[in-house]
Amino acid sequence: MNNTSRVLTQKNIISPTTIIVNELNYDNAVLPVEYKFLFLAVLRADIQAKPHREEIRAPSYSAAKMIIARHHIAAYAGRVPVKARHYAS
Repeated sequence: MNNTSRVLTQKNIISPTTIIVNELNYDNAVLPVEYKFLFLAVLRADIQAKPHREEIRAPSYSAAKMIIARHHIAAYAGRVPVKARHYAS
């Protein structure tokens, strides 16, 4: 037997299922859930402002409403999940 040959054992075999489970565990444990909240908004300071669409990225509705309420009068229009980005380290 040659020194360069390698014996495959259960310990060093990685199945596609193992990779998927590890990625799911990483995503659920580390990355926060974020949504894009949609609002129909009017600027508070402008009397003649027309309603326009505003998008706010936040983890919850209350956080999004706190962000937009500073400068706008807003009506809730919807929520869309934002896909998490993965950065190479």
